[in-house]
Amino acid sequence: MSRFSDWSSNIGLTPYNFASDRPQPLAQMSIMSGSAQIIHGPIDIDVGEACADITGNHARIRHPKPFEDNGSLSDAFRIFLVEQMRAAVDRDRRLRWIGWADAQPTSCNPINGRRRPFKLRRF
Repeated sequence: MSRFSDWSSNIGLTPYNFASDRPQPLAQMSIMSGSAQIIHGPIDIDVGEACADITGNHARIRHPKPFEDNGSLSDAFRIFLVEQMRAAVDRDRRLRWIGWADAQPTSCNPINGRRRPFKLRRF
């Protein structure tokens, strides 16, 4: 494993420090914005026709069924989100990570010019 992949997998996607009466986000985005600056932001999730609006400071994702019956993110939504984040990385060349509610980060960046297939992990 390269030093970048070690650093990338341990980026430290910590949950936001929201007020205690606000729920923690189900997913958050982290973007490398400069040589050593990382910007964290929530991912806005809506129900509707599948589309994504991802820029350097926000992410808005619409999906037909983003949530399971228990309120967690659906597998189809997770796969769609990773694909859209990877497309955003290819478009603007800004490194991105997704931090899930279970504190497991997913890197959307190619490592050594290659992308690994995204596999859903269950804990």
